[in-house]
Amino acid sequence: MGESGEGENDERRFPWGDEDPNLYALTFPEARLLNYNNITSETAAVGQHADGVSPYGVHNLAGNVMEWVADWYDPSHYTDSPGTDPTGPATGEQRVARGGHFLVSREVVTVTVRNRTQIETRDLIPLRSHPATPLRSTCTQ
Repeated sequence: MGESGEGENDERRFPWGDEDPNLYALTFPEARLLNYNNITSETAAVGQHADGVSPYGVHNLAGNVMEWVADWYDPSHYTDSPGTDPTGPATGEQRVARGGHFLVSREVVTVTVRNRTQIETRDLIPLRSHPATPLRSTCTQ
């Protein structure tokens, strides 16, 4: 699970907690947790899904757009990496992208999802950071 720079890992599945967004929407149809499953057919402005904000006040950590991170992708890297803040391999052909975007289903919008993205296709998927200046994502096993 992820660990924020603000504090310890609290094991939540989504930024707002463990509530499944599909079931939550059935119970509270007015709730605005996240932009996913092609509900709006486009990215949403920050703050449009205020019920899905993290305990640290960060919006859109799940759904909407994926986070392009500085790490190169290696499918087996976590088996050999340090337990805290693994940086990924030194080189590679694909970058890591975290979370899911507005077109994906619930299974892909959890905070632990780690995707891979070809550098050449970066403009075809919704990303939070331009690949020339990728973000550094902090996580633990």
